[in-house]
Amino acid sequence: MSVIKADTAENAIVRLAASRPEAEQAGVYEAWPVDEPGCNLRLTFAPRQKPS
Repeated sequence: MSVIKADTAENAIVRLAASRPEAEQAGVYEAWPVDEPGCNLRLTFAPRQKPS
């Protein structure tokens, strides 16, 4: 588990995504809920794509 300190969920997304190489990204990061995006951070896990 990672702990990220940021003023908004959007800033947390940037910090978290920038802290890992692209190949190690766990999924899709998004501010949530859509109508109040500064409140929470949601991570949607996606299966890793195998290089073709």
